[in-house]
Amino acid sequence: MTLRCVPKDTVGAYAAQEGCEVVSAVNCLALTSLTIPKGCRRVEVYNCPALTSLTVPKGCKQVDVYKCPALTSLTTPKGCEWVEVYNCATLTTLTIPEGCKRVNVQNCALLPALYRDKRGYVLLEAHGRYYAGCRTFTAAEAIAHWGANWYLNRERGAAFVAAVEQNEREKHDK
Repeated sequence: MTLRCVPKDTVGAYAAQEGCEVVSAVNCLALTSLTIPKGCRRVEVYNCPALTSLTVPKGCKQVDVYKCPALTSLTTPKGCEWVEVYNCATLTTLTIPEGCKRVNVQNCALLPALYRDKRGYVLLEAHGRYYAGCRTFTAAEAIAHWGANWYLNRERGAAFVAAVEQNEREKHDK
């Protein structure tokens, strides 16, 4: 596996080399743009406060983005299976590919969501799937899970169920 770490002193744009399977940008305080090469399987971006957008090419399976407060747009490709986004205060656009298995978003206040709980987790829907934390469900599965008597936080479960039901009504009314 080829790992390419973006130099911490990078200012402005950086393009990772072709052939990198993992691209890691950690504490790159002046990085504003990151180009990911085709063939990259995982992208890790941590504490890059000047990064404004990130587009990940086909073939990437996992994208982790943490503490990037200027990030407004994250586009993930078809085939991406795992997306984690935390503490990206200005994120307004997140593209979730069909078939994605996990989308975990927390503390991204501007991202449109069906529901946002007290912990900062958001409920999203894409391609007929509902995503919240480490969970992904169809509408029926979501309602059964969050509406179950055994679900520990009944208040939060009821709020998730209400959001799913409302979204399903709106989709069918169109």
